[in-house]
This record gives sequence, structure tokens and C-alpha cells, in this order.
Amino acid sequence: MPPLAIHLRFAQETAAAVGLPLLGRHLGAFLLGSTAPDIRNNIGWPRERTHFTTLAAAGDARGLERMFLAHPHLAEARSVGPEVAAFVAGYRTHLVADDAWIRLVYRPYFGQESSLGGSAMANVLDRALQFEMDNGEREERGRVAAWVELLEELDPQLDIGFIGADDLARWRETVLVSMQREPSWERFRSLAEGVLVPSGKVELPALTRFLDELPGSLGEVHHHVAGETIACFRQEALAGSLAATASYLA
Repeated sequence: MPPLAIHLRFAQETAAAVGLPLLGRHLGAFLLGSTAPDIRNNIGWPRERTHFTTLAAAGDARGLERMFLAHPHLAEARSVGPEVAAFVAGYRTHLVADDAWIRLVYRPYFGQESSLGGSAMANVLDRALQFEMDNGEREERGRVAAWVELLEELDPQLDIGFIGADDLARWRETVLVSMQREPSWERFRSLAEGVLVPSGKVELPALTRFLDELPGSLGEVHHHVAGETIACFRQEALAGSLAATASYLA
């Protein structure tokens, strides 16, 4: 759902608000964890293997519970060591944010029950809105540079159990490469044509129309989803991330 920079921003804000020394010492692991459910895109795993729910069933706020049912060895932060605990806490923020996006934005504005009826153009507009938000985070290059530095300092050989250490190391490199990219709508074209179209998430004719009509086509997105909706998503995702992090690391 939301792209990497948005997850990293939520994780950074969560760590600052929770204020635990453990997160100060292992912020890089917390940040990497906040991106890690999307490792499935690199490995080719189904969504439920890393998000603990299918897209159709998502939004019920039970991904956090299912994660520990599937991997009980991670359920107690004190038993896994501080760096792994920070990673798992960050991972939980990703599940919370994705759940909030599906429930508050995707389903009511782009999904099957929305006025767009889950059409090909609805999927393009959903991805474009996410991408615009991601671009906004990337414009803060000082903040992005700080994320990159923390991730570069991290030893990615973490014993998570359900993600192999080599896969996690490759994922960290994917995140680092992604964060080096400047905000650009050409990046959206490349992502959509190279990943979203082949995977069937968007259709090429709808994508081409949207891209050819930029920047005017962004107005369609803004008209369809009010700024208040995005503000509500951010507020709920952050509140949920704070609660999930504090309860796990308490």
C-alpha cells in the first residue's frame, strides 16, 4: 500500500514520540522493519506471507495478532534481543499503516464499493495518490539522507526467522537505492510500466492516459480524495503505530 518513504516517515515519527532508549540505539533496525513487509515484491511471496492477510481481508486490524500467531518466537520483545525487537516493532508500524490506508482511503474511494468501482483507472489514481505523498517525503532530502545513513550503518544479518538474512540484506539494498532517487513523476512511469502493469495491478491504457494528462490528471485525484481524508489517514496510522510500538516494547 503506501510506498517506502511514507512508512519510513511514520516510523521516524513513532520512534520520536515513543521515546524509548532502545529505539534510539537501534533506530536503523526500526526503520528497516517498517519497510520489510514489502520484501515480498522482491522475493515473489504472496501478500499474506508478510502482511498476514490477503488484500481482500485486510482492514480488520488483525494483522498484528496474526503475525505473532504465525511466528510466536517474536511475540515477546524481551526474548529476541534489542535489535530484533526494534525491527519487529518497526514491522508492526507497516502493518498498521497499510491497514489504515485500505480502510480509510482505498476501499471507500477506489475499491469495488467506491464510486469508481475498482476500475483500472481507480487503481491508477490510488497509486498516483500514494506516489504523490511519497514524492512529498522525498523532497525533504536532509531527512532522507538521515534515513540512508542509519540504514547503511545497520548490520542486516538479523535473525528474524521467517525472513532469511540474505534476503533481508538484499532488501536493505533495495531500500537504499530507492531512497537515493529524487522525487519525479518519471519514476512513477518507470515503476508503473515495469512493475504495476506486468503484475496486473494497473492497466496500460488507463496508466497512459493519466501520464499523458499530467499535471492536470492530478486534479482528478485531489477532487476525488479530499485533503481531510489524507490527514485522517496520517493521524490514525501514526496513532496506531504508537500504540503497536509501545505495547510491544513495554
